[in-house]
Amino acid sequence: MLGVGAATAGSIGVGLAANRGSWPSERFSPVRLPLRLQPVLVFSFSERREATSWRPWGGLHTQADVNREVERIGGEMKRLLEQADFPLQVLPLVTVSDVEQARLVQQGSQDVVLMYAAGGWVDTLEALVDPNRWTLVFLRHKSGPVSLWYEIVSNRFLRKTVDEFGQPGVTTRDVVVDRIEEVTWRLRALAAVKNTMNKKILCVGGASGWGEGGRNAPDLTRHHFGMDLVEISYDELGRLLLAAREDRELLSRCREAAEQLIQSEQVSLESEAGFVEKAFLLTEVFHRLLAEHKTDAITINLCMGTIIPHRAIAAAAFDPGCPEQ
Repeated sequence: MLGVGAATAGSIGVGLAANRGSWPSERFSPVRLPLRLQPVLVFSFSERREATSWRPWGGLHTQADVNREVERIGGEMKRLLEQADFPLQVLPLVTVSDVEQARLVQQGSQDVVLMYAAGGWVDTLEALVDPNRWTLVFLRHKSGPVSLWYEIVSNRFLRKTVDEFGQPGVTTRDVVVDRIEEVTWRLRALAAVKNTMNKKILCVGGASGWGEGGRNAPDLTRHHFGMDLVEISYDELGRLLLAAREDRELLSRCREAAEQLIQSEQVSLESEAGFVEKAFLLTEVFHRLLAEHKTDAITINLCMGTIIPHRAIAAAAFDPGCPEQ
């Protein structure tokens, strides 16, 4: 993924208007899929037995304890949604106390299971995990009734009572103690991954990678990330730019937007005003391409040495002066 971007001029933040106004494109905003989070409370009750150890660690021993924990988790999910600066959908909390219930949850439509591992045994936790999706484990030490798995998550669940880690789909990095903020940044990262996988990328000038190490970057990106790399030739871009220059209404909007930008107190012009106008024209062409292909990601390959000397593109976008010239 890095290789594909390294040889480009960068990705265009399509959702941001170039001059704090609504222009150039009110019709377009970033395509961001929400991350679907399934919180799960895992617990179990024990029956007293004589002359033996009968109750494991953990602070949930009665239905009243469970009810209070459900309320506590509800408050944390509310806080999580308030903290999230990314699209997040929190599904209703599910309580699980046996393997069959866990398997039903695992087969749901969520992207992430957030496992509140208050109790239960190894087989129940294992049944919740789908190695092809994401699992986070939240444990209480001081934020509420202590979790059984706060004591034994490493040796029992992650390492299966041996030295080597052996739980598919879950590592120590997926375990959080007490701090819901630690869950938030993990979910933010996972939301970014979800919105990267299978992404359609417009590759103006073709897809490539930087240097010897990036030679196979396009194929690797398609294989590992499932990306759809749509190539737009420079000849096609040149034709689109020349056609845009025939749109006098668009040219007028470009000029007005450039003037507004240049007149801003935060801006000092150290180039030709015509270049700024053409930057808005080029932005509109890019936005039209993105809208046509229903995506929000674009790269520009070999930007300096190839795109600037291209005859049609240079004539339409890089010569100084007003767009009509």
